[in-house]
Amino acid sequence: MAGFEVSLKNCLENKIDPLYFHLITFTENILEVVEKENHYKGISKEQQIIECEDETALQELRAKERHYLSYFYYNSLLVSSSSLLEYCLNLICNFISENMNPRRPFVDKKDEKKKMRDGLLKSDIAVYVHYIKEMGYVNLSDDVIQYSKFNRINNVIQLRNLIVHHHSNLIEYNNRPLEEQNNYSLFRSETSLKIEKNGNVYIDDAAYIKNFRIESKSFLDNIIKAIKSKLIPE
Repeated sequence: MAGFEVSLKNCLENKIDPLYFHLITFTENILEVVEKENHYKGISKEQQIIECEDETALQELRAKERHYLSYFYYNSLLVSSSSLLEYCLNLICNFISENMNPRRPFVDKKDEKKKMRDGLLKSDIAVYVHYIKEMGYVNLSDDVIQYSKFNRINNVIQLRNLIVHHHSNLIEYNNRPLEEQNNYSLFRSETSLKIEKNGNVYIDDAAYIKNFRIESKSFLDNIIKAIKSKLIPE
């Protein structure tokens, strides 16, 4: 098993850990810039760049500036973080397929999506988790912690999909009110998100991204730990 342990470490841990280390560093640097800018947008009247006699209009202007600043930076960070999670889950699936279960290979996302019949949402992330679950390395039925992590991760992926495929806007059906659009209740329940009257959804708190990053890494670590516990006896 020593050779397998080395292979596991080289193929997964030695790739995933450095990637997340760089993600943390990159994210914190960007968030520091955003937080400084957001603070600058809230400075006193004496330091204003834009003169505005109406205090209410000024506050609305500052809020809009913070919104757009967060929109560009936060959305980019969320998309890159979710892409890294997907990449790491793909590494794990390929590792299982090549090293432990060649009779049940992981072909690709489209092929796996057709095999899903256990109620998992058919997001790209869920497809990878479905394969890992089928191979017995994640138990969403019995493991409450992992199940909760997956649900929270999958909720964030819904926002990622909204950003990428619908320009962060909830309005999919023009004949429906905003409150009846898909995922309105999901996003409305998130205190770190804001929904505008025109349907735009944006991240209003950096904690949303930080928590996703933490949850994602913990979810991956638990899967790798499960692989180790089954194949590398202590």
